[in-house]
Amino acid sequence: ISERDLLRSSHLSVEQVMTSEVLTAYTDVAISDLARIMLHEKFSALPIINTSNKLVGIVTQSDILKFVTTTDSLDALS
Repeated sequence: ISERDLLRSSHLSVEQVMTSEVLTAYTDVAISDLARIMLHEKFSALPIINTSNKLVGIVTQSDILKFVTTTDSLDALS
């Protein structure tokens, strides 16, 4: 359930407001590509899956900003 889903209606069940078709990214996607996807889709977070299509984590805007601010080289972004 995203913030956008929750703002649609607070009196409905989770199943009624959740997004069922979720955009995901694989673990080997470059951070710069992930950031572009998130900007384009206006997402604040993106689920990350492995090659078995199992959820392994979620990357947030804060995660990307944290990475960028602690990385010495912009080359590490791709």
